[in-house]
Amino acid sequence: MTEINPFVFEDAVVIDSACEFDYWRTHLDHWRKGGTTVCVLTVSALGAAREALSAFGRCFEFIRNTPGLRLATSVEEIRAAKAAGEMAVVFHFQGTRPLEYEPSLIEAYWRMGLRIVQVAYNRRGIMCDGCEEPQDAGLSKLGEQMLAELNRLGILVDVSHTGWRSALEVIEASTAPVIASHSNAHAVHPSTRNIPDDVIKAIAASGGVIGMNGLPFFVAADTAPTLDQFIDHMVHVDSLVGTGHVGLGIDYCRGTQVDDDATLTMEQYEGLIKSQVWRRETYPPPPFNFPDGLGQGGPSGFPKLAERMLERGYTADEVRGVLGENWLRVYGQVWS
Repeated sequence: MTEINPFVFEDAVVIDSACEFDYWRTHLDHWRKGGTTVCVLTVSALGAAREALSAFGRCFEFIRNTPGLRLATSVEEIRAAKAAGEMAVVFHFQGTRPLEYEPSLIEAYWRMGLRIVQVAYNRRGIMCDGCEEPQDAGLSKLGEQMLAELNRLGILVDVSHTGWRSALEVIEASTAPVIASHSNAHAVHPSTRNIPDDVIKAIAASGGVIGMNGLPFFVAADTAPTLDQFIDHMVHVDSLVGTGHVGLGIDYCRGTQVDDDATLTMEQYEGLIKSQVWRRETYPPPPFNFPDGLGQGGPSGFPKLAERMLERGYTADEVRGVLGENWLRVYGQVWS
């Protein structure tokens, strides 16, 4: 076994770009044990403006009352959090329902700290279609207005959960780098939630980054995939577009931990299926067995991931890039 370099704990900025707020706040210690510097919190995914405002309030309250947390809206604030031994929090929307049909709302959310917006969530949306929408109609006229406003304000545009045609049109129209915060490679494991090579190439050409997702049904056909199968997605992206365009967006959620309440987990799952936000074909039922090392204990396993990447031939600088420096590069380009 390769002995893990001390940079994992001392020098590296570690960023998880897909953290669902309610799950994250009840399992925060796992991220801390994994040396995480930044958690990108999904403030809102399915709610409209009123629900989003309430979610912001809950996030602000939790950050204020939890020692060692700070809201970050710049790379400088993230670096300062790392230097102080604290965890930075970045606000993220998964989908555009909170924007309703008002581009002017975007600046209001930006002033509350929002720095990343995912343009669709599986279904047809305001800006464009999600990846579960069979027609995938592409970027709407209102979507063009909203995209221009996101670019003007320096809010990072995210095409995870987005239809492939829609994603390509968003990337082409954007004047800033575009990311996929938590999506894997379709060529490695076919799923409508994973992204094909042309979208990967377009993201990389824009200067963007793709966050690797640990949910088992996006990693491999196996119900309990291995860490190597997870890393295979990184290797594919690197072989396609070169290093520097991979990050982490593990997407931990209820159903990940063996101590999660099984009844509540199934209730939440069935609710998402009934509302047609999820489809069983794409999202098999829990438990969700994340790759070994990233499963029980969750993000406390990030050092094991770094160790295995070194064993697979990644350099220390490349591992640092995947853990967080690649995200910091694109944050700096868009937020400044």
